[in-house]
Amino acid sequence: MPLFMQYIHFPLVPECCAQLPVDSPGPQSPLPVPSAASDTLPEPPNNDQPPSPALCMADLRADALLLRHSSLFQPDSDGPLSSRGFETLNSDTVETSDSDDSETAPFFDAGSGSESDMSLGSDPDEWDDESLCQDDELRALETEGSALSLWDILGEGFEIEAASVASGNKLTEADMNLLRAWTLKVEERLTDKAFDRFRFAFHNSDLPSIKAAKTRVAFLSGFTPEIYDCCVNSCVCYTGPYADCRQCPHCNEDRFDRSGRPRKHFRYLPLIPCLRTAAANVSYATKMQYRTKHDQSYTPGITTDIFGGTHYRHLKGKQVEIDDRPIPSWFFNDPRDIALGLSTDGFGPHKSRTKTSWPVIMMNYNLPPDERIHDSNVIELGEIPGPKKPWDADSFLYPLVQELVQLAIGVAAFDALTKAMFVLRAFLIVAFGDIPAVSMLMKMKGHNAICPCRMCSILGVRSLTPRVTTHYVPLDRSQHPSNPEPRVYNPDELPLRTHDEFMRQAREVQFAPSEAAQKELSRKYGIKGVPLLSVLGSLSFPLSFPFDFMHLIWENLLPNLIKLWTGKFKDLNHVDEPYVLTPTVWEAIGTASAAAGSTMPSAFGSRVPNPADGSIKLTAETTALWTLYIAPTLLLNRFKNAKFYKHFVSLVKLLNLCMQFEITDSQIDELRRGFRDWVVEYESSYLVTCGARLRLYYRHDPARLALCPLTIHALLHIADSIAAIGPVWTAWAFPMERLDNYILERSQLKHIKLLYNLYEELRLRAPATGTGHVSLPEYPLFVFMPPQTPHERLPNDIHAKIVGWLVEEFGVRPSTAQKLVRTTCFTQHGKVRRLEGGDTMSASDLVRRQEDGRDATFVRYDRFVDKNARFKNKPVEMERRDKFGQLLRVVIVPITAEMDAHLHVDGGPRTYALAVIRTVKIEKRHSLGMSYYSQMGPVDVVDLDAVRFVVGRVYDPSQRLWAIVDRSDILASTQVQ
Repeated sequence: MPLFMQYIHFPLVPECCAQLPVDSPGPQSPLPVPSAASDTLPEPPNNDQPPSPALCMADLRADALLLRHSSLFQPDSDGPLSSRGFETLNSDTVETSDSDDSETAPFFDAGSGSESDMSLGSDPDEWDDESLCQDDELRALETEGSALSLWDILGEGFEIEAASVASGNKLTEADMNLLRAWTLKVEERLTDKAFDRFRFAFHNSDLPSIKAAKTRVAFLSGFTPEIYDCCVNSCVCYTGPYADCRQCPHCNEDRFDRSGRPRKHFRYLPLIPCLRTAAANVSYATKMQYRTKHDQSYTPGITTDIFGGTHYRHLKGKQVEIDDRPIPSWFFNDPRDIALGLSTDGFGPHKSRTKTSWPVIMMNYNLPPDERIHDSNVIELGEIPGPKKPWDADSFLYPLVQELVQLAIGVAAFDALTKAMFVLRAFLIVAFGDIPAVSMLMKMKGHNAICPCRMCSILGVRSLTPRVTTHYVPLDRSQHPSNPEPRVYNPDELPLRTHDEFMRQAREVQFAPSEAAQKELSRKYGIKGVPLLSVLGSLSFPLSFPFDFMHLIWENLLPNLIKLWTGKFKDLNHVDEPYVLTPTVWEAIGTASAAAGSTMPSAFGSRVPNPADGSIKLTAETTALWTLYIAPTLLLNRFKNAKFYKHFVSLVKLLNLCMQFEITDSQIDELRRGFRDWVVEYESSYLVTCGARLRLYYRHDPARLALCPLTIHALLHIADSIAAIGPVWTAWAFPMERLDNYILERSQLKHIKLLYNLYEELRLRAPATGTGHVSLPEYPLFVFMPPQTPHERLPNDIHAKIVGWLVEEFGVRPSTAQKLVRTTCFTQHGKVRRLEGGDTMSASDLVRRQEDGRDATFVRYDRFVDKNARFKNKPVEMERRDKFGQLLRVVIVPITAEMDAHLHVDGGPRTYALAVIRTVKIEKRHSLGMSYYSQMGPVDVVDLDAVRFVVGRVYDPSQRLWAIVDRSDILASTQVQ
């Protein structure tokens, strides 16, 4: 079992960390440095064999000896790090060589993130402190207590100049033409061959060949990928202990072909240059202040992002550790420190199910939530090429972990906001993906193991189906013939894993005395060894690896429930089961679901297809939309026993709560109880009247074990993950689903846009002129959009309603209001957009919806009504109530000075925007909060400020009623993507 830790070339403290800031919290004791006499290194691995157990089980220590002997960190190395060791951590001076041939300052390459030192003596004791900064003028440049070296300060002028160029950078016209064409290629996923034909299609464009274009784009981006050899079957990447292997240690395939060339490559895109460029961009650096602002506004008991989770709160201010060794740095002590999240997921390129590749991306949590998930802000690090799942994924993570260790110590970067150099630090605090992907990152056996859960040590029981080796994890396995222990797990007292226990078990497996003992311990714990990521003190095993909500719920739990309801769940007899819907009923539900696509506004998400159509596969997004917005209406009264519908509705309530933008501690407790009760119900059977037993799904029947996979058990851990990491949307894999095979080209283009501020120039679309768009100072939250009908008389019924509004609002006589309205010409708008994340609403009288369009005319609005209106003798008591209706038109009512003489408007003449709405007659309400209606009501006129959100509708033919779906309140507060 290979172990990479002894091969991690722990980055030496860069010049920017040569001395600590005087205001650094906590102790500042130097790290222990082993003596030269005791320094020994393990022998390198055999070129053709995997590392020996003794070599792989070396103790995990980041000592100065390893750094001093590592070829990556020698002065003449091309590696990404300097050759200084931990010995320099507490130096009070800037250390350089006093040799005659080393007078040149180290060159700092901002593009590649590399730094090459002057030649240093091999023995640190020979370095002469007095000769380091003999020039008093140079010494005076160093600020007392600064964490930056002399060379950082001397290089600051270059960085300032580079940043000023970036702020108003002007590339040559030839470069701009190339970048426009390259943007088109990347965004439209054009092939290299298609791009090469551009220069023949556009004769005057002077575009280069595809080869020259790639070279120029790489130059302009400032960084190129690091190329590593890897196994032709993607078993390993030839790094660390495999660096000298000539054959794959797993499949024995040759590394090189007959001509001596590597058979396959893994391309890694460096992380540090991306973060440095982001810090040097004024706009981007401003956005990255979000983390600090969140910390300043944090309210205990309310979790609004990953920074409200217990994991981040525990890390903040704690001393940084690398491989359990403290270094003189503290987590998130600088407001510019960056929080990162790692994600990977296996997918089949070109819809292949037999070949997989594994993209690796990084999320920048310092960006606001609505910014960090944009494609332009997702940092793509590379793609493990496949075609098979990596045998040792750590070998592909090797260059990333090197950078993460370096970032934990700190790298020199330029702050565009302060116009000065600073120590940039970034910490990986969460990793997520589907279950197989995260099992790779954690070095666990996965969902089919005897101990399959990464959050607790629950033991699985084997299926009774012949030739099926899968293990399942019901809470109650008391009826299983193998008599497992324990026979019943209490969901409130699961054997939760802790970080210390996980690492102890991982080391136990890694350092087992024999291969047989290693296999037995791995089988017992569900852990295959010490994960490479464990050297990072910012990660907690397993809390930093939550179950991904997208995969867990939308790609596993709900599809499995649908298979149950349609009698298609494998290896089970579904005849006469009460949870099975008849084909006729399911087809009717599918038809109504597809029809609802026209009555659900596009703001809700993609159009949901017919789930009963086997030729159409629901995506995670459309499954979520169907579950949250459509299914609660269409499944009502469809099951033979209402208990199954109630069980489903209780799940929807929990999912709605999970997806809120912010969540309180009491709601987390509610989730913990709710998922516990839901899983217990899912497994149980219930006694009903006359001794009959209502059977749900599992029923404690060993023959039905297949109904208790890990994805059911994982629901019991959702609440704890939210408490630790934040709401589920902080770490779900939707951004990963949008990736394709153009990772390098897209990453370089992102870097160029950021480096040269070319977001607008490379947008490749006409600028939004907003023709016909109108803003009113009285309504700063709205934009009025065409179609527009100026100076048009209103229909008589609308005319009367506006008269009534004037009477109600200003208390004038009806005759006065009638006269004022008769002499006024009104402007009307067919669309209005509510800003700050609001919706675009259409007016049905003025906007003609296309046959395949989506209805965005129904809205929710506020109305103050007299709650005692039905009681003559009670005083007037106004209260706000939610109303629903169809927006007919938006009318602009200008209050002129002449009108104000009669109306006496507070503040004098102004303009009002009125929403004319035809109400709906609510007939009943659902337990989820949905309202039902069958008929339209009278017309209502309200101030536009009272209109809150656009709503959707689902028609239920079985009830002949319309259900109003209000996502702003009863359903998810956050969008699916």
